[in-house]
Amino acid sequence: MTQQWNSANTARRAAPATRATASIDETEAYLRAAGRRGAPHALVGEALVRYWRFVANSTVSEREAVVRALRADIATGHTTARAYVPVALGEPDFALARAATRAY
Repeated sequence: MTQQWNSANTARRAAPATRATASIDETEAYLRAAGRRGAPHALVGEALVRYWRFVANSTVSEREAVVRALRADIATGHTTARAYVPVALGEPDFALARAATRAY
């Protein structure tokens, strides 16, 4: 019985390591889609969840790169400032959250 419990418990602990992590490109794509003109509001929620997953496995410099890419996409008209909403809501780094909020 103890052996079964230990193997089940070990399997449960190992499960999160097998989950796919959100890449920078995928995260940027979700944020761009959420910010496009006429995009359904539900996409903002999906982008926020994607951003939270990205935050859990990324560094501040990687997230800064995403914000820079968003800024460039907005400047070229590929998306709107609404793409900043998931970053402003989901970013734990105060400076990045503030930058996203101000840009929005």
